Amino acid sequence: MTALDGYALQLLDDWLAGPNNGRGGPFSSDALDGYERDVRSWLTFCAAEDIDCWATGPLAVGRWADTRRGSTARTRAKAVSVLRSFYGYAITQGIAADNPATEAVRGRVGNTPATRVTTRECAAAIRSAADRYRGPEPERARLFVYLLLAGLRPGQICDLLIQARHTEQHRNTWDVPQKGGGTRLLAFPREITGAVDEYLPHRTHRAPAGSTEHTGPLLTSRNGRALDRESTARRLLRAVLAAGDPEILPAHLTGDEIAHTPEDLRPFTVTNARPASRTPKAHGD
Repeated sequence: MTALDGYALQLLDDWLAGPNNGRGGPFSSDALDGYERDVRSWLTFCAAEDIDCWATGPLAVGRWADTRRGSTARTRAKAVSVLRSFYGYAITQGIAADNPATEAVRGRVGNTPATRVTTRECAAAIRSAADRYRGPEPERARLFVYLLLAGLRPGQICDLLIQARHTEQHRNTWDVPQKGGGTRLLAFPREITGAVDEYLPHRTHRAPAGSTEHTGPLLTSRNGRALDRESTARRLLRAVLAAGDPEILPAHLTGDEIAHTPEDLRPFTVTNARPASRTPKAHGD
C-alpha cells in the first residue's frame, strides 16, 4: 500500500476550511467530520489499490463506493456526492482536469430517483453555489443557474436571444421561447438583469458562428455558438453544483428539476409582462 497523496490531503484541508462550500462560510462542524471521512476513505482506497487519485475515472469511484459495507444506498450516494464536490473544488483550483465522481456513478451507486428542489434552503444553496463558482466563465455559469432558478428550462435558456431583451425605463422584459414554438414576454427581476449585465462583457460572439454583439444566442460557447442544450448545459450545471454544499443539495439534480422549483421557493420571480404603451410622437410641420 502506498502512502496517501499528500497534495490531496492538503487540498482537502483547504476545501474544508475555505468559503467555497455554498454557505458563504466554513462548513458546519457537524458536516466537517463526515466530509473528511468520505474523502480520506477514497484516498485510502486509491493508495491500497495503487490508483493515482488525479488520473482515475468513474469505474474506480464505483468500486470504492461498493466497498463501503454497512452503508445504505442513500449514504453511498451522498459519499460520492461529497467526492464530486471535492473534485469540483480541485478543478476550480486548477489541480484536477476531470471529475471522476460523475452523474452516472452517482446514479448507479445511489439508485435514487430524480429529486426536485423541495426546500427554500436547497434553492438558496443552488444560488449560493452559482455565486461562488470560480471555474471557467463564471459569469456565464451564474446567469445560466439564475435563469434556471427563475423557472426557465435549459432549452429555453439556450434558445434565448440577446436581441429579445427590451429595456424601457426601469423595466427589463424578454421574449422567452416557449415549448412548441412562439415566445412569451416575461419581466426579469433586477438580480437576473444584473447577472446579464455582468456576463455581457465576457460573451464571445462571432458572425460565422451565428452571433454578433447585438444578435444571436444570449449564452454562447467559446467559439460564439449557441450552447448545446444537452451536454454543455448538463456539464455547466454539474460544475456549478460541485461548488455547493453536498449536505444540502440532492445527489441528483437536473436543470429541468431546478426550473420546476415551486414558485414560493424560488429566489427570483419572473412575471408575465405586456409591452409598455407608447405615446405617438407629434410630428411638426
